[in-house]
Amino acid sequence: MKKIVFFMTFALSVTFISFAQNMINQETTAIYRLLSEDFQGWDGDEWDWIPDGWTDESKVDSPSDYLYGEYGTRANSTWAVRELPVPYSGDMSVGVIFDYNEKEQDEWLITPEVELKQDSYTLNFYLYYNPAFMRKDVTPVFDKLNNLVEVYISDDGGTTWTKKWSNEADAARYTYDELMEIVMGLREIEWLSVSIDLGEYLNKNIKIAFRYWNNGFGESAFINYVEVVGSNTGFKAINPNNDVKAYAKGDNFVVSYPAGTTSAAVYNVAGQKIAEYTLNPAGSCSIPAANLPKGVYVIKFAGKGAESVKVIK
Repeated sequence: MKKIVFFMTFALSVTFISFAQNMINQETTAIYRLLSEDFQGWDGDEWDWIPDGWTDESKVDSPSDYLYGEYGTRANSTWAVRELPVPYSGDMSVGVIFDYNEKEQDEWLITPEVELKQDSYTLNFYLYYNPAFMRKDVTPVFDKLNNLVEVYISDDGGTTWTKKWSNEADAARYTYDELMEIVMGLREIEWLSVSIDLGEYLNKNIKIAFRYWNNGFGESAFINYVEVVGSNTGFKAINPNNDVKAYAKGDNFVVSYPAGTTSAAVYNVAGQKIAEYTLNPAGSCSIPAANLPKGVYVIKFAGKGAESVKVIK
């Protein structure tokens, strides 16, 4: 995860610097996250923990806390965060352990509501599952469908759901020899990277559900690093005449501008207006920035100096 976060942050900074210096009269693209969850918040104690704002539902009333076996081992058959030997990032992932009593499972993990307002959106996540036991019969024949992981989306608050993805096609790509190697422990299972375009849901509020289904003979599955990534195109003609300037100084942005410039508005990288200020006629002033987190901002000027400039706090 650290590598991904670093890459996205670095790419974002390079994008703004490049446009500010070299791409005059073109549009900038800001990349940002509407939802980002790596499931590292579990304290190790709460048995059925999932992040705040997320919900899990069992369509078959699977137990979230039960004992099985001769020694009364504690188990959970619903979505919950657990430590994994090979998590995609950090120490934990969220997943469903197969029911030790070989009962059917139909478990839904649902995200908080996400508001899609900008230009382009993608759902990204990583999945860890065992394709061999997903398809394995009691003999070494891989012609069954024992469990599935699917993605559903709702734009009406969770009343109705539309299936957008399933791992069935990915499991089908493995050859017989590869599946046998997995069964014998000779082939390592890798995390599957999944990206789903959300363009059809622009200007809507959506919820995303991860469904785990098991007929009683399948294997566990885990997901990690779930994010909804958006991009916003705007701020056309970034300071083409170099008439406006801005830099961070202490808790302020110091701006300079030509006569006739009337106001300045501060935007974050998501294209959201944070504040707007009336400018004095002196040609320079300080704009308060004490309450803004560190990051990249765009200041749009109105009036004669109707241009924009990038500033990093």
